[in-house]
Amino acid sequence: MRLLVNSIAILVLTVVTVARTDQAPGETKTQQSDSELLVQMEKDLFQAKMTTNPDVIERFLSDDWVNVSPTGREGSKAGLVQHLRQHRGELPPFTGLQQDLQVYVFGNTGVATYIEELTAKPDQHLPWGKLQTDGTDVFVKESGTWKLRLSRGSPHVQQ
Repeated sequence: MRLLVNSIAILVLTVVTVARTDQAPGETKTQQSDSELLVQMEKDLFQAKMTTNPDVIERFLSDDWVNVSPTGREGSKAGLVQHLRQHRGELPPFTGLQQDLQVYVFGNTGVATYIEELTAKPDQHLPWGKLQTDGTDVFVKESGTWKLRLSRGSPHVQQ
């Protein structure tokens, strides 16, 4: 009986502690706030892509950012920012959604995974109508600031 009462007390304390801190078991307050920050950064980056906003891209990407697409390594931060500045505010020839965003924090490294779905606008004559990509972004925290270091996209396979 004593074992049952102790087990219930531990369970209640655990539930109360998790409910009060809004943290997952084993997650520190720093990890939680870093996770929330990286989720917001991902949302801001996607919005910047959809509105051609070079300022967000320039602020969040590291100078040595690496982008790997399904066709191989592409571009650089400087090239992307220059392209976006030339087309600032222009809407892309597609609409998009970012789905199933998950963020993981491992000390000073953060990993975000998501599915990006782009749909070509009818009048744009793109070589695809709908494109689904599995995305992975790797962030590194240096001097208290998160920077996107690597982006990887690969074709999304329906299961």
